Amino acid sequence: MIIHHGTAGWWACKFILVSLSMERLAYYAIVTNMVIYMSSKLHVSRASAANAVSNWMGTCNLTPLLGGFLADSYLGEFRTINAFFGIYLPGMILLTLSTLLHPTCHSTGSHTCSKTVNPALLYTALYVIAVGSGGPRSCISSFGAFQLEESDDPASNKASFFNWSYFFTNIGGLIAGTALVYVQQEVSWPLGFAIPTVAVTASAMIFLMGWPRYKHKQPGGSPLTRVAQVFVATARNRSTRIEVEHANATLYELQGESSSIPGSKQIQHTAGFGFLDKAAAIARDEQTAFENSPPTGWRLCTVTQIEEVKIILRLMPVWATSIIFSTVFIQTSTLFVQQGQEMRNRISGFKVPPASLAAVDTIAVILTVPLYERLLVPVLRRLAGQQSGLTGLQRMGLGLLLAMVAMVVAGVVETHAMVHQVSILWQVTQYFLVGAAGVFAFAGRTEFFNEESPEAMRSLIGALSLATNALGSYLSSVLVLAVEKVTSKGGGRGSWIDHHMDYFFWLLAALVAIDLGLFLVCVRCYRFRAMAK
Repeated sequence: MIIHHGTAGWWACKFILVSLSMERLAYYAIVTNMVIYMSSKLHVSRASAANAVSNWMGTCNLTPLLGGFLADSYLGEFRTINAFFGIYLPGMILLTLSTLLHPTCHSTGSHTCSKTVNPALLYTALYVIAVGSGGPRSCISSFGAFQLEESDDPASNKASFFNWSYFFTNIGGLIAGTALVYVQQEVSWPLGFAIPTVAVTASAMIFLMGWPRYKHKQPGGSPLTRVAQVFVATARNRSTRIEVEHANATLYELQGESSSIPGSKQIQHTAGFGFLDKAAAIARDEQTAFENSPPTGWRLCTVTQIEEVKIILRLMPVWATSIIFSTVFIQTSTLFVQQGQEMRNRISGFKVPPASLAAVDTIAVILTVPLYERLLVPVLRRLAGQQSGLTGLQRMGLGLLLAMVAMVVAGVVETHAMVHQVSILWQVTQYFLVGAAGVFAFAGRTEFFNEESPEAMRSLIGALSLATNALGSYLSSVLVLAVEKVTSKGGGRGSWIDHHMDYFFWLLAALVAIDLGLFLVCVRCYRFRAMAK
């Protein structure tokens, strides 16, 4: 049910995309250079700094679960985004203030700055920001796609929106990874974080400016409650003699096209996970009585409610196979940066900050999205008859393939760098491949989960897909710690991370190859959700 109907369409999406770009600028201004900041100001080790950033990024990808839950249950997407901006902005202000606790001097000769940034204040600021970012990140994609539901070609337009949202995300990332990285390292850390604070303010204001054009969907109530009701009702009815497959029973659903879930259409019954059908099974001679006086959802659920749970269960294997891609992607902000620190970074007299190479990742996105949208999609439409070009699942698979190649290239570069003092520009290929892989993997994932998720759960399911980024970050931390522990034993030669990073990159390549195989099996077995009535 639409509770406020603006003109919607692509005009509404323009406000959303620009707001997204500004918010992502602030996020990437933190994540791109935080390893260097912690190393230089907190004086932590390379591995500790990489893990701290990985863990923080992981948390940033878990907090959208809270935002998605509130949006789908009570607040709606528009209110959730604005409410979380109210947390995001104070966090940015606090981060900027924390950088003012150290002087702007540099260590030269015997002189060393004795005052360092307060780590407690820094970490408090970072995790306030992590909570605040959970609202926009959980809702922005589903809210933007909803503006295109009534367009001439919704499926194609929404696929295009997801591509362009990733494009605008990386416009913000490009500015952060080049201009802001330079300001932070060569001009002033406080100024380098004050600019992103202004960007978050602008993001919130631009999003609000689109209010007259947005259309809004009524929240559907707690999805967690509905899921719990299905399992409780199934357990209560497990011993019933009513069998749906026999003639003595039917499945309970509201008459007509209306759904018991606000803001959602009915979903057709599907085979599979048949044990859950017990939650909606009623004797045929009781159907009229239940329609006049339906029992609580804890005893009897509708078919639509059960199908929501089935959809989630079918999505989980595909969801799990997308975790390892995030582990690869996190390397652009951690080990790739550390790899670059050991390379020759002066080019024609100009010192290139290692973290600024992340801009290559962004440039890859900025080049790949228009090429895909303007050149490849029309060709693929004619060849395959698919309006959006490649399906979401096909793009996810292609992203995994490119990620595997990127890790192989990173390993080869590191092997060569261990023998020769090579230029930092040798890293360009691996950054570019990861960026191109992200276009297909992340945009494809967003499209797939948005299209397959129940209408009343789209923000929460979108947040669940982002949680793979969190798990990928945590997996990266676990791998780094495990590799350090195992490879530093004996011989006194140090770990792979410090002395043989190429081995770690090849390990990641092998893990991606295994994951790609599992992904293909999941795709082959996947059953797409039934269309709503």
